[in-house]
Amino acid sequence: MGRKHSDITFLLSFLLAFSASLGWFFSMQLERTEKELATQMEGEAAVEEAEPAEEDEERAIEKEEEPEEDEVAEETTEVEEADEDAEPVEVEEIEKEAEEPSQEVEEDAEPAEEEISAEEAEEAEPEEEEAEVEEPSEEKEIEEPPAIPEAPQPAEHEPQPVTSESSLNGLSAQTAFQVLTPLRASHSVDKIAELMQGLPIQNMELLAEEIVKDESGLLEDKHKMELISMLVAQHPENVQAQYALLSILARYTHIHQERSLLLDIAELGFANIIPVVLSWAQEFVAKQGHVPKEIKNLELDGVATAVRENLSKELGMLVDGGVKLQPQQATDLLWIVVEQKKDAGLIPYLAKLGANANAVKDKHTMLTQAAQNNNPAQVDQLAQAGADVNKMPSVETGTALQIASQNGFAKVENVLRKHGAKKFVRQAAPEAAG
Repeated sequence: MGRKHSDITFLLSFLLAFSASLGWFFSMQLERTEKELATQMEGEAAVEEAEPAEEDEERAIEKEEEPEEDEVAEETTEVEEADEDAEPVEVEEIEKEAEEPSQEVEEDAEPAEEEISAEEAEEAEPEEEEAEVEEPSEEKEIEEPPAIPEAPQPAEHEPQPVTSESSLNGLSAQTAFQVLTPLRASHSVDKIAELMQGLPIQNMELLAEEIVKDESGLLEDKHKMELISMLVAQHPENVQAQYALLSILARYTHIHQERSLLLDIAELGFANIIPVVLSWAQEFVAKQGHVPKEIKNLELDGVATAVRENLSKELGMLVDGGVKLQPQQATDLLWIVVEQKKDAGLIPYLAKLGANANAVKDKHTMLTQAAQNNNPAQVDQLAQAGADVNKMPSVETGTALQIASQNGFAKVENVLRKHGAKKFVRQAAPEAAG
């Protein structure tokens, strides 16, 4: 009951305040009407001069009305904060009810107001027209979806993307090369290889050569290597086609001269064609009088590059693919691994290639050098590769276990003991005297 009483009190106070503002408003309207009638009697010229004054008066009236509206708004805000459950619909209903008496008062105004209403109607008409114009525009924005720009049509001289394997059949190498331009520009190597797969061997070789020797930059060298490798992998039963494609790499060595051809193929994920590349290289070297060094030193370059770049996984692919080295070459590379503290994972593959894990250099074995470097991973791999854990390369050096113990390399010492190392007492060797 208390809430209803407060609501009724608020409504009554609001109506009283609003009726007072309406009385003041209509008194101002009557004064304005009298002024407008006096002005109209002076003639049309005077009316035209008086119109700006009327607009100024209307603006002044609107500014004077604003404080009243602000007071009503403040009262409404206070009531809403005091009673959060009050619905804003009640205020709207009150405003509507308050507008109805205002219409009746306007009808009771003097006939002079009717004469002015025509002018006010003319002023109101543009606003109504603007509202009418804006409404359709809103509907248009809602109903009509945004226009989708049409894709630009390529010029007649621009080659269109091919969509089927038969698209290249019957075309010359130069024409097919132009047709593949969009795919080359987008580096779509898989799609290019798929389209070339159905071509005759001779046509495939000619087109592949056009792509490899192209210097426009649409395809980078790594993409060209990937394309040749992919085409070779697509013809496992056609050795003639494989050799013809690989011969392109011998003619255009620039696409792999910065790296090893074999290592590039391994890194691209085509380890399955490494045996094919090796057999092709052997035949190529045997038949050709002048052989590029990249092909002649194919295997050594591949392994050496893998060691230099610390690529144990790729080295494993080369070894598993059939790469072979001279034992001394493998040993020299193993020394590089130990001395430069490279990945211990390289050691077993070099051992498979014939590296001697017990070789001695500068009064050190590889095992004593790895112990001196405090590298337990290399010590473990060397021991597994056949290194003698108890070998003393010189009296000054001692054994690997002695080096680890003297320097406090506990992990290295534990690894050596796991492989059966024993701590010998140093003795002068007769050959070392003097």
